[in-house]
Amino acid sequence: MIRKSFRMICLLIILGILIPSLVYAFVYQQQSQSISQTIVRKWLSGWDKRVKITIDHNDVTSDLSNFPVLIYLSSSSGRNNDDVSFIFNELQSDANRKKIAVTTSDKTTQCYVEIEKWDTANKKAWLWVKVPSISSTTDTDLYFYYDKDHADNTDYVGDVGSAPAKNVWDSGFKAVWHLGDSAGGSGSIRDSTSNSNHGTDSGGPTFMAAGRVGNSIRFDGTDDCIIVPDGSSLHLGSGLSIEAWINIDIWGNWKDIVFKGGGNAYDSDYQFALVSNGLAWDGTYNGNWRTKYFPTSQSTGTWLYVAVTHDTVTVKCYRAGSEISSQSDAGAIYESSYQLGISREGAANSGYLDGRIDEIRISNTPRSAAWIKASFESERDHLVDFGSEET
Repeated sequence: MIRKSFRMICLLIILGILIPSLVYAFVYQQQSQSISQTIVRKWLSGWDKRVKITIDHNDVTSDLSNFPVLIYLSSSSGRNNDDVSFIFNELQSDANRKKIAVTTSDKTTQCYVEIEKWDTANKKAWLWVKVPSISSTTDTDLYFYYDKDHADNTDYVGDVGSAPAKNVWDSGFKAVWHLGDSAGGSGSIRDSTSNSNHGTDSGGPTFMAAGRVGNSIRFDGTDDCIIVPDGSSLHLGSGLSIEAWINIDIWGNWKDIVFKGGGNAYDSDYQFALVSNGLAWDGTYNGNWRTKYFPTSQSTGTWLYVAVTHDTVTVKCYRAGSEISSQSDAGAIYESSYQLGISREGAANSGYLDGRIDEIRISNTPRSAAWIKASFESERDHLVDFGSEET
C-alpha cells in the first residue's frame, strides 16, 4: 500500500512538471507557425499573383535613388532569359495591362510604372518602374503583382503621358523620348516627362522600326529629323546629361544625335554628334566654339548606348556604360531660344543622321558614372532577374 502511494505521488510530481512544459511547447509552436505564416504571406492586398524581381547589385557601382528600371516581360527576359509569359496568360488581353502593380522589397509599397508598350499577342511588354532606392552592396528586390480580376491600377500605372507615367521620371529629367511612336504629325513624338517637350517629325522618318527597347525611329541621313520647340526646361546652363541608343548605317562626320541652337558660334547651346573619329560634344561660350572630341570605334549595324555629361567644368563621354574619356571645359552652357533637333543641327538644315535612334534622355544634371552604367545595364535588359510565379 505504501509502495503504491509512493508511486502515485511520484507520477503526479512528474506529470506536474511535464504538463506545463508540454503546454508551453504547444503554444510556442503555434505562435511560431503563426508568425512564420505572417512573414511568408505578406502581400499587397487584393492581388492574386506575383513574381519577384531582383536587381543585381554587381551592376550598380554606387547607391541610386529614384532610378527608372526597365522591366521587359517576355518568354526570355532579364539577364537569365527567364520565361515570364505566365503574366500574359493571367491578364489575357491588352485591355488588362493596367491590372498590375510593382512594389518595393517590403511587398506593399507601390512604385510608379510607365507602360511604353504592351503586346499580349506576342507576349511582350516594356515597362519603366521608378525604384526609390537601389543598393550597390546587396541585391534590391521588387514584386510584380498581376490579376485580371483586379481594377485598373490607375494611381500607380499608366501609359505614356498619363500622370502616374510622368511620375516615373524624377525632376532631373527634362525630356525622355522613347521614340516608339506609331506615326508622325505635329507634337506626335511624345516626351514622357511632365515638361511636354513633344517633337514633330520632318522629312518622313520611318516609325516603328525595330528598336533597342520596343520600337525606334529610323532616319535616312538626307532630311529626316525631329524638331522640338524651345522651352525653359531645355535651358541647361548649369549642367546636363544626354543619353541615347543609336544604330548607325553610315557613320558620317558631324551627324547629330541631339543639337539645340542656331548652328553658329553665337547661338549653339549643346550638341552631341557623330564625327569621323568617334563622338563629339560642342557648344559655345562667350561666342567661341568649345568642341571636345572623344575617339571611339565607328561601329555600324549594331545598337550602341552613348552618353555625355557636363558640369560646367568637365565634359565626359560614355560608351556601353563606360567612360571613354573626360576633358576640361570650364564655363556655363549657353542658353538660347532656338529649337532642338534630333538628327539635325537645330535651326540649320544639316547634320542629318543615317540610322536608328532609341531612348533619348536629357537631364539638367550631370548623371554619375554609376547612373550611366546602371542605365546601360537596365536598357539592355541585363540588370534584373525574375523568380517564379507565386499565388
